[in-house]
Amino acid sequence: MRKSDINEPFLRYSDVKVGQVVEGTITVVHEKGMQLKLSQGVKAFCPRTHFADVDVTDPERHGLKNGAKIRVRVMSVDPANKSVVVTHKKTLIKSELPLISTYEEAEVDMIVHGVIAAIKVRVIN
Repeated sequence: MRKSDINEPFLRYSDVKVGQVVEGTITVVHEKGMQLKLSQGVKAFCPRTHFADVDVTDPERHGLKNGAKIRVRVMSVDPANKSVVVTHKKTLIKSELPLISTYEEAEVDMIVHGVIAAIKVRVIN
């Protein structure tokens, strides 16, 4: 193993844990989101809806440009598909509330921060 590898925060995708606040370097910003480098072999994706707590129309004005180092919170990890999804929303990064990553972890009356991803309406005749 190279000496530079030992200093990396993550050696593999399975080292990244849901809920961690980590620093990443932006490598690409595009219309769907941005790619970040968390370490030499581990990359992450931040969807555009997770750039900030408010809608961001001009990412560069918010400091989101190639080469910028930013703090993000890990939302999901799938080591088998080499996938990490993160958020840059300050509310979620700074939250002291418990984090749940599966339905099984949710409890009645539990208070957590979250993001509504979809609302589905079912019409009953």
